[in-house]
Amino acid sequence: MSLIECPECGKEVSSEAESCPHCGHPIKKKFQSVSYNYDEGIIWEYNARTIGSFIGAGISLISAIIFIVLSIVNKDFPLLYSIFFAFLFILVAALGIIIGIYRWKKTH
Repeated sequence: MSLIECPECGKEVSSEAESCPHCGHPIKKKFQSVSYNYDEGIIWEYNARTIGSFIGAGISLISAIIFIVLSIVNKDFPLLYSIFFAFLFILVAALGIIIGIYRWKKTH
């Protein structure tokens, strides 16, 4: 609790008072205390990023499978490019899984 100045009479008033005890002027609270658990916010953010890492890894694996299937089905599609891009997407997926596991272990 702190003392603030009444905007009407200028006398000191408790910051938690509804009105000034001297003149009756209502005291408007400039700031309302918001209950926010910092640790829960951090954990939620990490969980969202963890899920994002796993989703990104899944999308990368699906893209790798699409490139492999394209090279098998379409003979005009260069095999070397298909293998390169599939390998690249598999590396990105592995990185996403590693980051996701790291974040998961950090919060659980």
